[in-house]
Amino acid sequence: MKKICFVVLAFLSCAAIAGAQDFRSMFGTDQKGSLSYGVRAGYNVSNFYGHVFYGGKKESLGENISPFSGGHIYGIVDIPVTNGFYIQSGLGFSSKGSAEKYKDVQKSDGYYSRDVDLYAEVPFYLEIPVLASFRADVARNVNLQVGVGPYFAVAVGGRSYDIDNGSGWDRNDGERWHWHDVESSPMFSKDGNRGISRFDTGLTFTAGVTLFRHYYAGISYDIGLNNIMNRKALAQLIEAGGAAYMHNGTFSISVGYTF
Repeated sequence: MKKICFVVLAFLSCAAIAGAQDFRSMFGTDQKGSLSYGVRAGYNVSNFYGHVFYGGKKESLGENISPFSGGHIYGIVDIPVTNGFYIQSGLGFSSKGSAEKYKDVQKSDGYYSRDVDLYAEVPFYLEIPVLASFRADVARNVNLQVGVGPYFAVAVGGRSYDIDNGSGWDRNDGERWHWHDVESSPMFSKDGNRGISRFDTGLTFTAGVTLFRHYYAGISYDIGLNNIMNRKALAQLIEAGGAAYMHNGTFSISVGYTF
């Protein structure tokens, strides 16, 4: 058994070394450049994910939670380390958040109404990513990039939205009616914060391509590692015998220009 394990480990070690050599060979085709700067902007699709523990049961945050659309803009700096390897950092703004949608049909003898309530929390973060960026010239004027690393964020603002939409009709006279009501409040005011912490950290994964050394297009995904439920809301839940873990998850599409 020990001999089999040794053979397997030796095989995996050789495969890992060969894979690493291929990886270095591929991403070593990019020549070490000079310090450069750029801008990135684009579209976000974000959501909260996690679990709530209460009464001895584990439940997801809610089946009604749905993604929320937003955007981002960054100034970035590329620091060359060696051929094919850069440190990419910068500073930017990114909107994240999530929405909860509830539908209700109310009936009576004379009419029925359909009510759709949408509650959304949309924090705006100031973020600093620090990415290990690997690059390869895969064709003339085409540079492939992949990156991974942590991000550090603090919410500098945000809004909570409570949107109520409904419609109904009277069976007796056929009269129809509609309503639309929107309430908005700042998230981080005394009355506006519904339980979100200002601080977040996580991991960013990116993949993209630069054309003609200047024009960038790519995608990324942020996995929040910090429990963003604020201390007061979490303490109240723990006092009641429960616990909760809530994290940001954000998919982004970006375009940009490198100077």
